[in-house]
Amino acid sequence: MIIAGHRGARAEAPENTLAGFALALDAGIQHFELDIQLSLDGEIMVFHDSGLRRTTGVSGQLSQWSSAALGQLHAVHPWVKPWAGTHIPTLREVLDLLGPYCVWVQLEIKADSQFRMERLCNRLNLLLTEHRFRGQAIITSFNSWVLDHVRTRMPDIPRGYISDRRLENTVYVARQLDCRFVIPYFRRIDEAMVESAHRHGMHLSTWTVNDWDEALRLANMGVDSIITDHPLGFSLKHHAA
Repeated sequence: MIIAGHRGARAEAPENTLAGFALALDAGIQHFELDIQLSLDGEIMVFHDSGLRRTTGVSGQLSQWSSAALGQLHAVHPWVKPWAGTHIPTLREVLDLLGPYCVWVQLEIKADSQFRMERLCNRLNLLLTEHRFRGQAIITSFNSWVLDHVRTRMPDIPRGYISDRRLENTVYVARQLDCRFVIPYFRRIDEAMVESAHRHGMHLSTWTVNDWDEALRLANMGVDSIITDHPLGFSLKHHAA
């Protein structure tokens, strides 16, 4: 069973920060999930929400701030020391950190206007090439438009369709988008979905699994990777099992 750190190590360090990714790397985690979106000046930032308040305590939308200004914000609310001073990173910074150590990273493109998502994809294509990271990247999204655009723009990079829709045939939609990864919410998974995903050659990843017994149940069902807020704790349990 592959254990992937959700936003780095979200329950064990501030989410989507260099400190969180470094903590997980030090514990031997080699698979990650993170979120990307554009700053006002077109830099790819690693950040989940459209608004800044939850993790920085500052009001405003990320898209309305420059990358330099975002880099000055502390991305640690409501965490305290030893995390004080941890900033919102660019994807460039995160790739510099993860580059030689990780096997793959799910890069989730957050919903935005089509113009801004297309601009992000163009920047991402260049960045992955500059960092020689194309072989480690998996581009994921809930948004079918952006996945279809990535299929044309970056056909060599695997894509993953994320879904939490109760009545949707998630594997079918992922197949229509020619995705190699299918990423349903864990409560939507059953044995038929696992069998269908594997029959069509897909990797089935799931989020966000924070209970070890549930992780074992999904692993026994055949789920390929578990995205968790507790990658350090899960890794210890996995090696002890």
